[in-house]
Amino acid sequence: MATIRKRGKYWHAQVRRKGYEQVTRSFDTRSEAAAWARDIEGAMDRRTYTDLRAAEDVTMADLFQRYRDDVSPSHKGASAEISRLDVWIERHPLNQTVLAAVTSADVAAWRDARLREVSPATVVRELGLFRRVIQVARTEWAYGLPANPVDAIATPRQPPGRDRRLRDGEEAAILVACQQARVKWLRPLVVVALETAMRRGELLGLTWSDIDFTAQVATLHHTKNGLGRSVPLSTAAIDAIRSLPWAKAPGDDPRVFRATADAVHCSWNRLRVRAGCPDLRFHDLRHEATTRLFEKGLNIMEVASITGHQDLRMLRRYTHLAAADLVDRLG
Repeated sequence: MATIRKRGKYWHAQVRRKGYEQVTRSFDTRSEAAAWARDIEGAMDRRTYTDLRAAEDVTMADLFQRYRDDVSPSHKGASAEISRLDVWIERHPLNQTVLAAVTSADVAAWRDARLREVSPATVVRELGLFRRVIQVARTEWAYGLPANPVDAIATPRQPPGRDRRLRDGEEAAILVACQQARVKWLRPLVVVALETAMRRGELLGLTWSDIDFTAQVATLHHTKNGLGRSVPLSTAAIDAIRSLPWAKAPGDDPRVFRATADAVHCSWNRLRVRAGCPDLRFHDLRHEATTRLFEKGLNIMEVASITGHQDLRMLRRYTHLAAADLVDRLG
């Protein structure tokens, strides 16, 4: 049985059960104390009790900061994640709410407010980060919580994946604009992107030791999904790499493309305006390159081995095989 005593103007409830630590709480009325004690005893009897005391003493801002400092640095894309957490620590609407008090309704309200400000894709990424912070707190930092409130809400539906290909004349215009750029790595970078379907980060992570010029293969060690892969290099890709000013004498810098992600971002934004295709993103080159691999007759597994796609469903939107074209194959 719970012990309920009045101390001063408050009612003090105490629950003791074998196998559990003593739990106490103070209330304004005896009836509130008794109801709370019955709930705790019932949960202990059903073996569903979760000790929320630690979760009642930590705010979401505390968890954002700890996750930023202890977990984010080990992630790919750590810089963007840390920047987002910095903003949340300063002004997330739930940052002063204790973990135990965060409900699915709170998260849903935040989701809906964000949908009025940013794209559904951004909200999906933010919900994913919020979910991970709470999950790590529950499973690794011993903050008792019966469930993750983010799991109970609906994820915004995202629009269909971007399907931007190069239009007639755009490739030539881009390569001409590359020649006008002050940086000498831009044209080779664009050519290799179109020939290999590598992501920007994979291209910038290439070192000279990763390239076997005899076999015409580049070995990628650091990829988005963490799995290395080997990418065949066409003659055009090899020629583009050899055209880099430092190709014959790399010196102390092992990088093939001596540029940062920010430098590529800025250079590309200027280039696409000069080329007359302001809506073209650098990542669209990966889509174009992947589609071209299918057009060359490679099957979906061959393309996946080159592009690094783990989910083959993602590759379906890159190929558009007409039923009439399949008849000849079927015989």
